[in-house]
Amino acid sequence: MKTSFIAENRRFLRLCAGAARFYGLLLLFVAGMAAVGLAVGGVSGIGVPAAARASFWFTGLSRLLTLILGGLLALALAEFIRYLMEGEGEPKWILRHADKFLFVYAVLIVIVSVSLAGRFMPGGWRSDFSHLIPLVFAVIHTVGQPLILVGAGIAIRKILPIIQESKTLI
Repeated sequence: MKTSFIAENRRFLRLCAGAARFYGLLLLFVAGMAAVGLAVGGVSGIGVPAAARASFWFTGLSRLLTLILGGLLALALAEFIRYLMEGEGEPKWILRHADKFLFVYAVLIVIVSVSLAGRFMPGGWRSDFSHLIPLVFAVIHTVGQPLILVGAGIAIRKILPIIQESKTLI
């Protein structure tokens, strides 16, 4: 089913889909380069203390997973735009599983945020509450962003069958 919006903005939507596809592939390429960098850094015998090496691996792996999930989500967005522009057909694998990528990304954000909060507050609670504002922002980020991602995943899970059904009505 082609709505008037899709018909009127077909060139712009094609541009957006191409940009999302390029961005997704670029993020996956950078993730591959980061994985090679982590592997080379881990194999090289540089004399780094164990605590610094553990922090390097934790930060590197969390950023690597963020790059991979961000790239997959950008590719899913490109596929969603393409799926809306097509008159027929099934959604491709990446679009059918985009909700799962969002759920994994939400869990990753919670894990990284909680573990980083423990690293950045080694002094514990102080009586002057000077750490309260950064803590509030950290809690908002740790709770808000995963809730948004889970809500988007649920919306995608519910919208795809509706779009598929509307395509069969015409």
